[in-house]
Amino acid sequence: MQKVKILFLSCGSVASYHFINTLKKLYSNYFYIVGADINEKHLVPVYDLVDEYHKVSNSDEEGYYSSILEIIKAHGVDFLFPVHDIDQILFYPENKDLLLLGVTSFGVPEKTRRIYESKISMFNYLLSKGLPVPMSYGKHEIIKDEDYFVKPIRGYGSQEAKMMKGFDILKHTDFKKFICQEICFFPEITLECFFVEGVLFTVARERISQKSGVCVKARVYHDEYLHGITCLFSQHIYAPPFFNLQFMSNKEGIPVITDINLRMPAGMSMSYSCGWDVVSGFVDLMLSRPINYNNFKIRNKEVFVVRTYKDIITKTV
Repeated sequence: MQKVKILFLSCGSVASYHFINTLKKLYSNYFYIVGADINEKHLVPVYDLVDEYHKVSNSDEEGYYSSILEIIKAHGVDFLFPVHDIDQILFYPENKDLLLLGVTSFGVPEKTRRIYESKISMFNYLLSKGLPVPMSYGKHEIIKDEDYFVKPIRGYGSQEAKMMKGFDILKHTDFKKFICQEICFFPEITLECFFVEGVLFTVARERISQKSGVCVKARVYHDEYLHGITCLFSQHIYAPPFFNLQFMSNKEGIPVITDINLRMPAGMSMSYSCGWDVVSGFVDLMLSRPINYNNFKIRNKEVFVVRTYKDIITKTV
């Protein structure tokens, strides 16, 4: 049987490790995995899991795009997983270069790309569709003594996102590069979503503890209310099959969407440990098999998960 060929960009990420490791453990007979990352092979955790590896330049450097196309051509790639946001936008499913090469990309669909590139445009769009989002403020609305949450319009992850006083915000000359929102409150919940063939599967992961912005203790459960909000989201936003929304509560105690990530979350392995298996969902998609709904059921009503770390020796001298 000829194996299906997959290319993972940013294969050194935590999400990529979980995905590739699961594929190798459960479905190694079906897939040939190619990895690409900016690091040397011995500095990525999937070094011994991928069948081929390519060290590439940063995604914002000249020649990066064409180098990825060359890798795709060289290996006859069938499916592309662009893990980080920049790659999600560069290698979108309707990309003509990819279509000519016969590649199916799980990037951000073209209809959503322009909205997704800016947090302001995304939040304004969601607001126009009646979805709950934090209140946003223009510079003329900022009150000096009030607290606000500020993040870059084109930021990724939690980079440069922070709480600031109105007085400090008004001193910034590059205000247009940021979105300024109301302060939201815990609990902070990531809703992992798999949407395919008109069916939405979700699992909620409440962040209990974090280190350096990464969740290390969580409560995993099904949240019917947030599932309902995400059903509405899915009616208005064209997204890849797997995405995640982040929720916190506003000052009225109403859950609002604080962030949208149309990609795999770093904490997906925590949900997997509870029985929520999105990797097998993708396998069904790639092999054109009926989606097994049982892969999206957690084993208990709620599960508490503690993340630990694995040490991997990748090279000896």
